[in-house]
Amino acid sequence: MGEFTLNIVAGLVVSALLFGAGVLANRLRLRLRLRHLARLIPPDGKVQVVLPSAKIENFEIKGESDLTAKQPPNVLMMPMAEAMGIAQLVLALRHLTAEKKIYLTTDKNVSPDYKLTIAVGGPSVNSESGQILKAYPHFRLVYPDHVAHHGATKYDPEIKDNGELAEDYGFVFVHRKTDRTEVVCCGVWGTGTEAAIKGLLNLPDRKVGRRMQASDNFFMIFHLRVNDVRATDPVLQQYHCSSDYVAK
Repeated sequence: MGEFTLNIVAGLVVSALLFGAGVLANRLRLRLRLRHLARLIPPDGKVQVVLPSAKIENFEIKGESDLTAKQPPNVLMMPMAEAMGIAQLVLALRHLTAEKKIYLTTDKNVSPDYKLTIAVGGPSVNSESGQILKAYPHFRLVYPDHVAHHGATKYDPEIKDNGELAEDYGFVFVHRKTDRTEVVCCGVWGTGTEAAIKGLLNLPDRKVGRRMQASDNFFMIFHLRVNDVRATDPVLQQYHCSSDYVAK
């Protein structure tokens, strides 16, 4: 083998090693960032994600304001922001457990066989969220007003003069039972649900993750601004793990 060929082979080997090291380093950083979530996953690695859905009987055809199309009753809808949040959640879970162990379902088909259930969306679009939130009476969502209450605090997102949403709030509730863990990620609106998921996946510091791990009931409140269909990164306003509020 000539010197030129050896140099090429050596270069390829070094490149492959550097690429592999980079991939491993990225995976390690991601697992470190998600370790608070990894601690929620049971030994069998199985996770149930309960999806939000809304029944829409018909919808307006774009460009044809006087025409509507009927929607089959088994074709359910959800806000785009919630769908984007679910995609981020599933991608994160795939780094922590096998893809085949992640079960996506609706609130009509929730299985009792999973020791970790994550319900996405509030009670208006996910009855499983409503069931889980019964364990935390300090919090409630009021419909159709789209206002949240946590203790004595009211969360009423600002609406612009043109009717567009200017801000939203996201809420994460982690409830531990003897043999299982239940999580709700919801918002006042769909953008708040996405913010709740993003907030759960990107906790600001390890202290919050440790408090979540040590608490039977853990509640987080996130805030974000909305401009058109774009939203800012969620900001953790406070978290609650006992009878007292804990400031960020």
